Amino acid sequence: EFRIDMDYPDDERDEETEDTERRKIRRSKRKNSQEQPSILFPPAHVHGNEWKDMVTLADVLSEPSSCYDNKAFEHTRRRSHTKSQSWIEQSITKRECNQFIASQKYLNKCGCGRTIDQHAFREGAQSPEIHKNSTDESGAARVRWTIKKHTTIMPTDATGLIQFENVGHQSEARYARLSFDTQPETIVNLMHKGWRMKPPKLIISIHGGLTNFDLPAKLARALRRGIMKAAKACDTWIITTGMHQGAVQHVCDALTDLRGSRKTKSHVAAIGIAPWGLIKKRNRLIGNNNTVKYTMNAFSNGRFLELDNCNSHFLLADNGTVGRYGSEIVLRRRLESYLATGSAPVVAVVVEGGCFAVKVVHDYVMTRPLIPVVVCEGSGRASDLLAFTHQQIQEEGYLSDSMRARLLNLIKNVFDMDDAQSNRVMRQIVESAERKELLNIFRLGEGMEDVDHAIFTALIKGTNMDQLKLALAWNRVDIAKTHIFGGNLIWNHSEMQEALMYSLLHNRVDFVHLILENGVALQNFLTFERLEQLYNTDLGPAHTLHSITKSEELTIPMIGAVVEKLIGRSFRSDYSSEEFLQRYNLFSARAHFKAMSAKRVPNRGARLSENMGGNGAKKSQMGVVDEEEEEDDLITTEMIFTFERPFHELLIWAVLTKRQDMAIAMWKHGEEGLAKALIANRLYTSLAHMAADEFLELTLCDELRKNAETFQTLASEFLEACYQVDDKQAHSLLTYELTNWGSLTILSLASNNHDRVFMKHPACQGILNEIWHGGMVVKH
Repeated sequence: EFRIDMDYPDDERDEETEDTERRKIRRSKRKNSQEQPSILFPPAHVHGNEWKDMVTLADVLSEPSSCYDNKAFEHTRRRSHTKSQSWIEQSITKRECNQFIASQKYLNKCGCGRTIDQHAFREGAQSPEIHKNSTDESGAARVRWTIKKHTTIMPTDATGLIQFENVGHQSEARYARLSFDTQPETIVNLMHKGWRMKPPKLIISIHGGLTNFDLPAKLARALRRGIMKAAKACDTWIITTGMHQGAVQHVCDALTDLRGSRKTKSHVAAIGIAPWGLIKKRNRLIGNNNTVKYTMNAFSNGRFLELDNCNSHFLLADNGTVGRYGSEIVLRRRLESYLATGSAPVVAVVVEGGCFAVKVVHDYVMTRPLIPVVVCEGSGRASDLLAFTHQQIQEEGYLSDSMRARLLNLIKNVFDMDDAQSNRVMRQIVESAERKELLNIFRLGEGMEDVDHAIFTALIKGTNMDQLKLALAWNRVDIAKTHIFGGNLIWNHSEMQEALMYSLLHNRVDFVHLILENGVALQNFLTFERLEQLYNTDLGPAHTLHSITKSEELTIPMIGAVVEKLIGRSFRSDYSSEEFLQRYNLFSARAHFKAMSAKRVPNRGARLSENMGGNGAKKSQMGVVDEEEEEDDLITTEMIFTFERPFHELLIWAVLTKRQDMAIAMWKHGEEGLAKALIANRLYTSLAHMAADEFLELTLCDELRKNAETFQTLASEFLEACYQVDDKQAHSLLTYELTNWGSLTILSLASNNHDRVFMKHPACQGILNEIWHGGMVVKH
């Protein structure tokens, strides 16, 4: 045997060492790939190197530097059109290829996807011919084009308004071309200050297949109705891909109906986030403050895509390439993550979808900020795989080996993948299904007719926000019954009172019933201060109280004077009694003292701190005692400023402010239902006469008369029910003194109303006969 020892140069040994280290690093990366966020792995339809560049440049893994405060934009000053356009041109940027690098596959095309003639190089940029076939003398590989090295950030050159033609109705959308790594704060400023979009109370992100697919007719109707009902509940942003293909087509009808609806009070904005380089006829969009006529062609084929007319705003993400996906994914994910930090909840809805939809769902439920997801079972592919796994997986996250093998075969068949890719997709599906508090499945026939119920249920389960406030904002009493008051949660009095006040102000009658059923003490709730807030609110229907009182700010004694005027016949309101006025004057003095004290609090606190000096323990102890005594005094004092029969006061408030449904709700609760019905009838009748005398709108007079007739019918039916149970008690009911209603009787109230329907009842006629005949014995 011969052994030949060879001496390698030091540089070759170093190269071998480096290669070995690189291989170790690659192995460790493969081993730890499961622990890395799935956002780092490129989707199947995006170039891997471009994805890495975009993830790095946009810093996708970093958390938002600030939180989205949608309330800060509720009362922003309106900018002039010139200032808005100037701000957009200065703040919004695009990306352009700055150097021609021949692609690995086509030498006549740059790595960005354009030919030499399609490049628009700036002055001083490198000549495009230099790297057309660039190889070094040793024959090394050509330079590879990258977004990081070969694109330049420039001011945007495409903003304005798109006017869609040949769509059967007027449809317009604002648009802006912007770089994929634009800061989310800048995008939000563009939407609020540049486009004057109203801050949302709900954000729905639509995901699904990128290619066209069919849905079962029943599921398609449920999806359309659900999106419409969810968006109508409150001010909503709906985020889509913006392209006329795939899942967007199935929600397009709902979005179009919402944009054309005049009945809904909510503001709905459909935001399409699309890749600039994939838009057909995008060159026509170039120009700042541009107005473009855009004609859709639903039957066009090819690599480039049409914008969908159902969207009201377009964010056109630009990474410097042409004909490729990817830029819109990064921009959309960063924007949604930023929006999820605000008070408006974000929810994703998945319809059908491929392996990319699985990746999106996995990102939502595994990466912070966590976003709940609703998956529509029966829509196909990714949605059905997620729904199947969610149903089969146990509470502890255990999935049997047989089910795993079955799921793996399904993934291979559905997505046509090899073993490695199928295992990665299966891992993402199983991990997503384990997060049952965030992943919600919409199944037809399980008590949910439309998708909106699943959307709101997902938000209640998957967010840390105040559940009762969310249900109130959406006006979804069914969600509140099932998921809020239906559990074992115990709500404190302050939360329930706050919710009741919100419901009264916003005329949420069903919520008022629900909150009262769950044990709110209305006598402690309705204070003088709250009642005046209810009268002076700008919310609710228009009424005539301010014109009657000739005052902008209403007080309780003013309301008493109005009631006496409307009822007439020397009726004396409790609000005008001497005992009540003494309490009200004390309340007014106390409110004035609190307002004056609030202005002096900072100075008084500073002097107190100086006087106490370093005696911190003593200061703390005194502070505790003072707070406890102050709280006890506050409770005792507040009880003075409440009402003995709060349902009476709320009935009068509801009638005078023309809230008919709320008035009927207050009539159903509390005591003296017959008297309250007659009082409401009299108030409505007088308001109708007064409106007619002042030549107000005819529809207003008719509405007031109709409301009066409703309470007239309620009073007659109430009396008949009492008479059928016990006729003697019915007679007593008609003649007993109503100390809370000017010491009148039911009979005198009906007579004052000239209510012949009520007076012809046998109970009333019997009493009138007794009065007429006196002590005479009448033989029948």
